[in-house]
Amino acid sequence: MNDEDRQPEDAESVSPSEDATYDLEPVDDAASIDRTEMPAADAGSGGSDRRCQACGAPMPEDDSIMVCPSCGYDIVTNRIVDPAAPTASDAAGEDDADDHADEPARPLVADAAWKPYLIPAAVLLATVAFAMIAGWSSFHPREDGRFLDADGAAVLDAPRVGARFGAVLRLVVGSGVLVACGLAAARATAWAEARPLGDVRSVASRLALAVALAAVVRLVPLDSQVLQTVVHGVLGIVAIAGVSMLAFRDRGRLLGLLLVCWAIAFLLVVPLARLIAWSIPIF
Repeated sequence: MNDEDRQPEDAESVSPSEDATYDLEPVDDAASIDRTEMPAADAGSGGSDRRCQACGAPMPEDDSIMVCPSCGYDIVTNRIVDPAAPTASDAAGEDDADDHADEPARPLVADAAWKPYLIPAAVLLATVAFAMIAGWSSFHPREDGRFLDADGAAVLDAPRVGARFGAVLRLVVGSGVLVACGLAAARATAWAEARPLGDVRSVASRLALAVALAAVVRLVPLDSQVLQTVVHGVLGIVAIAGVSMLAFRDRGRLLGLLLVCWAIAFLLVVPLARLIAWSIPIF
């Protein structure tokens, strides 16, 4: 018997077990691993025959996978890791998802600036008020080119002084009511969209600019009082929608919801105000 065929009597035949665990000592230099002992590729196999250096199990065909799916041995770090643990890229993706989930909702008006909107609104309203005091015809009721006197007869060539200042008072009160209705509509829109409202002054100034521009369109005079009322109403709605689209920087569902809530709030306030005025006659 040759020495090569001779085996020690006390040698035990050890076969790998599926339940066996491997405690591998980390190697300082991954390059020191002797990869020459790995089985060579079989030319006739036609597939990847990379095998784990720890347990000998086949490795996936994807060369980018460096962790054995059987025992968790990492070829790069020369350590046993959990093959089911998420990779660094997966952990980063989960962190990004958590960050987006924790990110607060964008306010309805993110910009806190209010002066760029309030100053033009004040200038426009002051212009309209000056036109009313000056007796601009489109702001005062008239019949056949004549303005109404104190008794309601169309006999005056120019509107009365009291009627002029009364128009200014109605402009101030009406503008305030419209802005308040718009602010309530903005709050309702923010609640429906589950978003914060943002800076209240900024929202109110944007609404005031839309209301002021709607008041400016009333400077257009028409001979027919009925036609003038219809044209002023249509142009006012267009002005409010256009300014709201630019001020709130939205042209989709959010803007539509805001305008619908605004109209509903106004239609509820006006009859309520008339009911209060009827039920509590002061004058």
